[in-house]
Amino acid sequence: MQAIKVRIDDHYFLFPDGFDFVFPDYVNEHKSTIRMYIAAGKETIEAMKNYGKTDTTELQKRTRLLKFELAEFKARTGIIGFPFDSRDVELYAASNGIDIVAFFDLS
Repeated sequence: MQAIKVRIDDHYFLFPDGFDFVFPDYVNEHKSTIRMYIAAGKETIEAMKNYGKTDTTELQKRTRLLKFELAEFKARTGIIGFPFDSRDVELYAASNGIDIVAFFDLS
């Protein structure tokens, strides 16, 4: 399997082969929502550190909404990496023999 590695701000993602979308246009169309989803994922991690001390109702609603908004994007691209899943892209690529054929910084 081959994949393209992409950086958006301080996060890295893999886009494996076998998915049909126009790169990088389709990713750029969703970049602002991806950034919001990344921020919500970071907030969720911080909230888990303070579990029970803060109300996370609004954060949970926002995270679910962003996940829903990006569901088609995830299905269409096969994106791998936090916050779309809990996989570290470097470890995932190494352990699954994925050949990273290109790197793009879309920050």
